[in-house]
Amino acid sequence: MEFWRDRPFRLHDRYVFDRTSVEGAWTTSRLFP
Repeated sequence: MEFWRDRPFRLHDRYVFDRTSVEGAWTTSRLFP
C-alpha cells in the first residue's frame, strides 16, 4: 500500500506500508520520486 503526502515545490513524500503475511508486522519505507 502506498501513500503520498503533499509537500511544497512538488517534493512529495511517498510511504510504502507492506507486510509479508496477513498476521505479520507492517514495515514502512519512505520512497523518493
